[in-house]
Amino acid sequence: MRISRTLALVIGAASAWPVIYMVVFMAYMVFTFAQIPSSSSAPSADAFRYIFALHMITMLMMLGLLGFYISHVFKNAALRDDRRTLWALVLFMGGPVSMPIYWWLYVRPSR
Repeated sequence: MRISRTLALVIGAASAWPVIYMVVFMAYMVFTFAQIPSSSSAPSADAFRYIFALHMITMLMMLGLLGFYISHVFKNAALRDDRRTLWALVLFMGGPVSMPIYWWLYVRPSR
């Protein structure tokens, strides 16, 4: 399956986003809750609105990427049949971690 260089780079950036977002989200949550004294109120609902929107966008993007990667696995001539099943299972179960690895091995633009 041949993919244009630009599309491959966009898919690579989209594949890296969930991992980056997870790290930034955890750092933000630790920082936010570390600043709240025990007698103070909880963080405002305004911040939750933005975090919820980012979560939803990230999850929808991951769902779209999963569809792309699963279809790519079964159209990829470089994989044997047993490897296709293995990669489909790894992509489905390991989502955000396995997508950048598969992208690096099979989708990224050749030099």
